[in-house]
Amino acid sequence: MSLAGKTLLILAALSLFIATALGAWAAHGLDAVLEPQALESFRTGVDYQFFHGLGILAVAALAERYEPVRQLRLAGWLFAAGTVLFSGSIYLTALGAPGWLGSAAPVGGLAPVRPRRLARGANRATLTHFSPHRTTGSGATMSLHIGDEAPNFSANTTEGSIDFHEWIGDGWAILFSHPKDFTPVCTTELGYMAGLKPEFEKRNCKIIGLSNDSADDHVAWSKDIEETQGHAVNYPIIDGSDLTVAKLYDMLHPNASGPAKERTAADNATVRSVFVIGPDKKIKATLTYPMSTGRNFNEVLRLLDSIQLTAKHQVATPVNWNQGEDVIIVPAVSDEAAKEKFPEGWVAPKPYLRIVPQPD
Repeated sequence: MSLAGKTLLILAALSLFIATALGAWAAHGLDAVLEPQALESFRTGVDYQFFHGLGILAVAALAERYEPVRQLRLAGWLFAAGTVLFSGSIYLTALGAPGWLGSAAPVGGLAPVRPRRLARGANRATLTHFSPHRTTGSGATMSLHIGDEAPNFSANTTEGSIDFHEWIGDGWAILFSHPKDFTPVCTTELGYMAGLKPEFEKRNCKIIGLSNDSADDHVAWSKDIEETQGHAVNYPIIDGSDLTVAKLYDMLHPNASGPAKERTAADNATVRSVFVIGPDKKIKATLTYPMSTGRNFNEVLRLLDSIQLTAKHQVATPVNWNQGEDVIIVPAVSDEAAKEKFPEGWVAPKPYLRIVPQPD
C-alpha cells in the first residue's frame, strides 16, 4: 500500500479511537457534568467523529486510484474538516453559543429545544413536551408567556402518576407552585385551596399543586395542613424533588441542582407562581408572589371567571369586575356586529368604551 493509503488508515483509526473514547466518556459520568442540551450536542459530535473515521476508511479503500500527493491532500482536508466540526461544536457549547452539531446554551433569539424525553428516577417528573423560549440579549431565559402552550410532563403525585395534558382533559386547570414543604405561608394556601375546590369544580377547572419535595413529604405535610387549616388536601401535589417541572415552567434557573432535602425554601424562592391553563392547553394567565405574601385565591377564582366569560363571549371585564357586573365589548367587534350580539344596545361614554350587561 502506498504512503498515502497508510496515512489514511492511520487517520481513520485515530478518528475511530477518539469517537470510541469520547462515546464511552459520554455514557459514563458526563451526564453529571453537562446540562442535557449540552450533552446531546456532545453525543452528536461523537457521532460525527465516528462517521468521519468510516469516511476516511472508504477513501483508503480507493487510495490506490488517486495520485499520492492529491490523496494526502484529500486525507488532510477530510480529517481537518471532521475535527473542526466536532471540536468546534463542543467548544461553542462550552461558551454558551449554538454549535453546528447540536443545541447549546442560548445567546439570543431562541433558546435550544430541550430533549423530548429525559430519563429520571422513580417518583420523579419526566419532561415529555416543551416549547422554545425567547431569550434576552444576555442569554437569560424569559418566562412563559400568555398564549404559550403549557409544557407537558409526566410526574408522580400524591394521587399517582399523571400525564399533565391528559390529566387536564377537556377542561381548565390551575397549577400553583410552592418552594418547599412544611413552610408556613404555603401551608395556609394549600388548605384554603382545598376549601375552594368545589368552586373550581363548578367552573370545570381542576387544581394541582407543585412543591419541590417528594410525594412522601407531601403526604406527611398534608396531615399538618388538615390539622391547622381545617381542610384536607383533596387534589394532587406533584413530586418536584428533581426540580424538572419548576425548570420547565421557568420558575428556577436551568442550572439549579442539588438534592431536595438539601435545598432550602430560599433556594427555591421563585417557585411561587400560579398558571391558569385552558382546555386548549394554552396558558391564559400567570401570577407570581414572593414567599412572604400569601396568594389571594379568591382573586384567582375571579380571574378564572373573567377568562372563561371572555372565552365564550367577545367581551372584556373592567377594573375590579365581579361575577354578574357589567362588561365591555372588545374593540375587535364592530358596531354592526355588536348590534347583532347585543341587540339591547350599550352605553358608550367613548366610542371605544362600550358597556353592556354581562352575557349569560
